[in-house]
Amino acid sequence: MWHDRALAIAYGTAIEGWIYLIVHSALTLLERKAALASLSGAVVFVLQRASMFAMLLGLLGFVVFQWRFLKVSEKDKPQPIGQERTGAPSLGLT
Repeated sequence: MWHDRALAIAYGTAIEGWIYLIVHSALTLLERKAALASLSGAVVFVLQRASMFAMLLGLLGFVVFQWRFLKVSEKDKPQPIGQERTGAPSLGLT
């Protein structure tokens, strides 16, 4: 059903937003604490770019949620008697 795709977009966006908020907040807090300690260059690089990494992790969460939600929605669902299944076209991700 086509409404499955709309639900996947809505829920995926909500999950992406929460991932961004949590990761960005955690990295910002770590960056403030890291100012007191000496850390390796790679850790400092990540902490200084907290917003970018939080956005990338949020986007990854969105894509994974879309893929899994649509994969589950493609499974056969019970249909009323006398009707054939008319779902969204396959994305070819199998």
